[in-house]
Amino acid sequence: MRTLLVTPPFTIHRRFFRNADTFPVGLASLAASLRAGGHEASVLDAAAAGWASQRREGDYVHVGLADDELARRIRDFEPELVGVSAPFSVQAYDAQHVARIAREAAPRATLVGGGAHVTALPRSLPAGSFDYLVCLLYT
Repeated sequence: MRTLLVTPPFTIHRRFFRNADTFPVGLASLAASLRAGGHEASVLDAAAAGWASQRREGDYVHVGLADDELARRIRDFEPELVGVSAPFSVQAYDAQHVARIAREAAPRATLVGGGAHVTALPRSLPAGSFDYLVCLLYT
């Protein structure tokens, strides 16, 4: 299965911006597991890929690929499954936005949402944003 795992671009208040550059370890681990299972998997860190094109909007900074470039990269990969991470609650809107772009760019792909926000507040995402949500269970 061709799987594309995406860290969304994000918008963050400028005072927190210096702590915003994190590596998507979870998605990299998932991609490695998928590859070990014989699947084709790729990670698109849409924030890092568009780091140079930061845009300021008042007190906020938007970091990441523009919508058209994100859509092009999704289309070019031709995924059967697109996984979108929402590692922090402040990125939930950004993850939903990526899901909308992915639905248009790869209409036959299954959309899966995951990450800490999805685990903590799965009902906060509008119905239909994703086909599936992956929530971690702690025992």
